[in-house]
Amino acid sequence: MKEVGRSDNVLKLKFSIAVETSPLVQRAELEGRVEVRLVPGLMAATGGQLGEDFASDLALELYKLHYQTVYSLFEAMSLESPSPWLLRDVHLVK
Repeated sequence: MKEVGRSDNVLKLKFSIAVETSPLVQRAELEGRVEVRLVPGLMAATGGQLGEDFASDLALELYKLHYQTVYSLFEAMSLESPSPWLLRDVHLVK
């Protein structure tokens, strides 16, 4: 995720979700933009820094919201789609 804008209680982010198998024999990647509406005053109260826990929770929520799209991509390419129960790691990359 990368911040691309911010105003009052709205945070604008660009994100990329990659799902790959281990060993790496197939991979799907989804990119998009999202606007996150925050509790009014949260940005001011935290000095503009929301912390790693917030970012990790947001990354997991984005994955959950877009899982159906990733699943459909794998299905359309006749690839074995990854089960959400096999999720081992959600991490932020720069």
